[in-house]
Amino acid sequence: MLTCSFSVLLNNAPLPNVCPCPRGSSFSKYPTRPICTCMCRHDLVLIALADKPDWFLQMSPSGKVPMLLNEGAKLIESDLIMRFVDELRGADAQLLTVCGIDKFNETLVLTSKYYKAAHTILFKKAYSAEDEATFRSTCDELNKLIKGDYLAGDQLSLADFVLFPMLDRLEVIMNQLTTHAAPDHVVEWSAVEAETCDWSVLASYLLRMRQLPDVAAFRQPTRIQSMFAESMRLGAPNPDIV
Repeated sequence: MLTCSFSVLLNNAPLPNVCPCPRGSSFSKYPTRPICTCMCRHDLVLIALADKPDWFLQMSPSGKVPMLLNEGAKLIESDLIMRFVDELRGADAQLLTVCGIDKFNETLVLTSKYYKAAHTILFKKAYSAEDEATFRSTCDELNKLIKGDYLAGDQLSLADFVLFPMLDRLEVIMNQLTTHAAPDHVVEWSAVEAETCDWSVLASYLLRMRQLPDVAAFRQPTRIQSMFAESMRLGAPNPDIV
């Protein structure tokens, strides 16, 4: 697997010279990165969401990310990209077959509901009681949905790659709701802290997913995610926080 990583590109950044390869080059955001990292060679270009380059907007007039370029063809929706990349594994090895299309779609719906409230709590200057209630009720649903080590039981499936990237900021969100620690003091929960969480099954699942080598290779530490969210709330997004 060959992955070429670029810095986050702002508005005045030129079109990068990505290497075409038979399994695609991605202009990708978080949700599709684990599935692409696990399954295919690709060039990764990170786009600054608050200041997108003109050449990217020409490729994707809506400005939506992630976007996958494969031999001139474009895919923009995360779920379509994930299913396309999963198909590259071959019929006998596809992760979608583990969970099935119904479980995959159910996870998409719940993840979308979760992310809408989570995004407001994370990145907006203020959130409402309704936002918090929606977030908590969705966590209740997700907590009940997990019946084994993973969403579909004891095997990793494509549904896990739908949920995990959104769930990976759970400690940051809970800090906004309850703890209110300084952003640079927010870190990953321990196993004991996960067990005492309101959604212990969900929190333990989160820690389990983080231990997967391919997930650990791409994710940002919780402290960095917390500091970036703070920069967004202050109206000065800084994608290069270290």
